[in-house]
Amino acid sequence: MEDFKVNICGVPHKVFRKEDAFSSDTAHFGEIRLKECEIYLSTGMNPEMENQTLIHEMMHGILFGIGRNDLCHDEVLVQALAQAMAGSFEVKKT
Repeated sequence: MEDFKVNICGVPHKVFRKEDAFSSDTAHFGEIRLKECEIYLSTGMNPEMENQTLIHEMMHGILFGIGRNDLCHDEVLVQALAQAMAGSFEVKKT
């Protein structure tokens, strides 16, 4: 069962917390599954890191949702946008 939902470009995405590592890269804390409309976040992060990771994964989805498939896998761009958004808005979960 999902922990909560977020809307990305008008499409609801289920958000799950996942205990397992996503890859051997220790800086990989989240994952979006665009086709399934699901986001997975690593457990054990502090709230600020979890929010930034959520925004990062949402940014992948936003770029995909606006038809910029050429940019939605650009990790440098996505991370820069996520940091800017995380510093500008607070994500509140209920």
